[in-house]
Amino acid sequence: PYILADVDRRFYDSQSMPRSRIEVAEAFIRYAEGQLQKGVRLQNMTRHILGLFHGQPGGRLWRRILSEKSPRKGAGVEVIVEALQAVLEQKSSHQVGEID
Repeated sequence: PYILADVDRRFYDSQSMPRSRIEVAEAFIRYAEGQLQKGVRLQNMTRHILGLFHGQPGGRLWRRILSEKSPRKGAGVEVIVEALQAVLEQKSSHQVGEID
């Protein structure tokens, strides 16, 4: 879960800052592209990131889009892009900085 993203900095004096949820989603898109080329189904990957925006504006929409569209035959990274865009639109209607 994303809640563990800050563990190294808090407990082990790591100087590196954790990636934001948006950065994680963007990196996951690149990862998914490679895995799709190897024949891995999108649904098998996206189930691991359903909770990425838990408790954040747009989190439910993120989960719904991924849950409904990832299992479809031929689903590709456009599903993740759509879900991320939905989160970003929700973010713009909330205060800046609410989504880390």
